[in-house]
Amino acid sequence: MLRSISAQELREKIENHEDLIIIDTRLPRFYKESHIPHAVNMPFVFEMPGEAYTLPKDKAIVVSCYIGRSSKAFAFMLSEKGYEKVLNLTGGYTAWKKEVEGDENYTFTLTEEDEE
Repeated sequence: MLRSISAQELREKIENHEDLIIIDTRLPRFYKESHIPHAVNMPFVFEMPGEAYTLPKDKAIVVSCYIGRSSKAFAFMLSEKGYEKVLNLTGGYTAWKKEVEGDENYTFTLTEEDEE
């Protein structure tokens, strides 16, 4: 069963220096603009990036995207490959911006170029 984590719970884990890996599946331009501290960018567009399956299976892995949908698919694919400590960030990076950073007006827009 795929488990989820809230933005506030993730903030607490980061503040407590818990040993976890944070994967940001958004496109590189969004990641470069801003991202969750310590997150690694692994863009997820239609298929898993090959390096995803080289992640250690003994660490907790939190997966984030724009709003929590594609990260859920990414997390599910990892769990299907035997990763047992995978968590999907509920609401994705949008929840992080609003709930942790207090940016209630945060939005993102994908362009046609982004979707190619």
